[in-house]
Parts: sequence; C-alpha cells; structure tokens
Amino acid sequence: MWSSTFLALSLFLLPVQPRKVFPLRIAFQGEPGAYSEKAVRELLGPHVIPVPHETFESCFSSVSSLACDYCLLPIENSLGGSIHENYDLMLRYDLKICSEYELRVSHCLIAVDGVKLEDVKFVVSHPQALAQCEGFLRQYNFKGKPMYDTAGSVKVISEDGILPEGCTKANTAAIASSLAAETYSGVKLLKSR
Repeated sequence: MWSSTFLALSLFLLPVQPRKVFPLRIAFQGEPGAYSEKAVRELLGPHVIPVPHETFESCFSSVSSLACDYCLLPIENSLGGSIHENYDLMLRYDLKICSEYELRVSHCLIAVDGVKLEDVKFVVSHPQALAQCEGFLRQYNFKGKPMYDTAGSVKVISEDGILPEGCTKANTAAIASSLAAETYSGVKLLKSR
C-alpha cells in the first residue's frame, strides 16, 4: 500500500474546519473521484464543496482569487517522491500551510457494468498508478495504457470517451480510487486492494 501527503493551503493561516452553513470550497487537482477529492472528503468530511481543477496552478490561483477557501494538494508520494511542481507553486503564490494529511492509496480495478475480469485486456490510468500496480498488471497479463488522471480514466470508460488504441469499453478497465467507482455511473469494482 502507498501513501500520499497532502497540504491544505489558504491565503490566511487559519485551521481548516468544515462548517455546515456556508460550506468551505476546497480546490483539488483532477476529475471528480480523484484521490485528491478522496483526501478532501477524508480530512474534512461531507460539509465541504470539493472543486475540481485541471492543473495544480489553477488550484493555487482559485485560492489566491478567493474563488475557493483552500486547496488540498499532494506534496509527497511514497513511491513517486516529491511533487516538485507544487513546491515551486508554493514559492510563487503567497499561500499558508494550514494542515497536512496523509492519504493511504488503495487502488481499485474498475470496469463498466457487464465486463468480467477475464474480459479485460487493457488497463488505463495515470502513469504513476500503472507503475504502482505493475506486478498486478503482469500477474493478469494486462497491458497498461497511460491516461491523464486516475479518476479521468474511469470517467472516459463510463462516458464513452476516447480510449487509447486497441481499447474498448468491453476489454478495458481503469485503476482509480473507490470514490471514482462511486462517482461515475455504469461502472463497478472488479478488484480492490
């Protein structure tokens, strides 16, 4: 099992405390269902509004412009090491570290309804997730195909998105979080760690 360390950043040095009235808006990088959103929900509970962003920089920018109250971003990964882009962005933006959270990363194999484990030939996900699951992919003779995001790979298979060459909804699964499986309709967990 792997882990990622996340930092909550804000313009103001205040403790991150969820509230039921005027819920906090928390920026995270990735599609809905990403591990970063999972970290938001585990750290802060249900009374926040997770706000997905395409890039780390847009998360910083949304807090600087007060469009979001905080951003929760990965800073370290137990397999991949430091996420240097976020260290660089911390130097460029005047945001304060308000909290730190360690998320245990537990990957799931997710496919569209009706696909069985024996139907899968390809697995799509973020390159880092594919690297973390290399032994699993080899054990089942699955061919990994990199995509831009773990949750985004589930989104693509659930919404008839563009898959890499050779991949179809009937022969492809995605590696992502259990939250991604809950977020997108028409998919199910085939295996989880």
